[in-house]
Amino acid sequence: MKYTEEMILHSDSGYCMPFEEPQGKDVEMSLGYGEQTDPVTGEKFFHHGIDFNVRCYMLSALASGIVFNIGASTGGTEIVAMILHKYIKVEIGRAILLSDIGTVLFAACIYGPQTGMYCVLGLIGRSTIVDTAIESLNLRKVCTVITSRPEPIRRFVTETLGRTATQQDATGVYTGEPRTMIMVALTRRQAGLLRDFLRREDPEAFLTIVNSSEIIGKGFQSV
Repeated sequence: MKYTEEMILHSDSGYCMPFEEPQGKDVEMSLGYGEQTDPVTGEKFFHHGIDFNVRCYMLSALASGIVFNIGASTGGTEIVAMILHKYIKVEIGRAILLSDIGTVLFAACIYGPQTGMYCVLGLIGRSTIVDTAIESLNLRKVCTVITSRPEPIRRFVTETLGRTATQQDATGVYTGEPRTMIMVALTRRQAGLLRDFLRREDPEAFLTIVNSSEIIGKGFQSV
């Protein structure tokens, strides 16, 4: 496509020149300059500009995940997804898939099966990224410490980390010696601090760390 002088967009701040993709990539135009036909109504109109396809699906999905994580939405079909998530209790990514599938099928009927296939793939990718983003934002660490010296660990968890924990008596299967098991839910940063503390103060302690994408209770998410 060749750019002409009349394609240059004028504004009070100056000119907005056509952009180009990095070398080796083509610029994909979604709507050209001049007389166009609406694919739905069939009406003709004159388009005073050039529209290009924007490849930022991952960024858009990540932003949606952040918005959903605080209990909000960006409007449109995402409102339907929020309703499905609230009342049907499906994951928000799957709710987006369900709320947008009708639009995708309609696009396939209007623009053809190839476009519909790309829409389906993009929708699946977006749904997956949204769920992954929300899971990553809410990721917590459930730490279980088995030790013969529980008192310093209890003080570190409650006083330094500002958390509480659950303590149980345990017995080593091989040695038969009594031990104390302390389980605590922490953020990623706090789990790192606990690991460093055990490395310094109780190197013989046994520590397991399990990822949890959802913890409900005081200090985390409300019920």
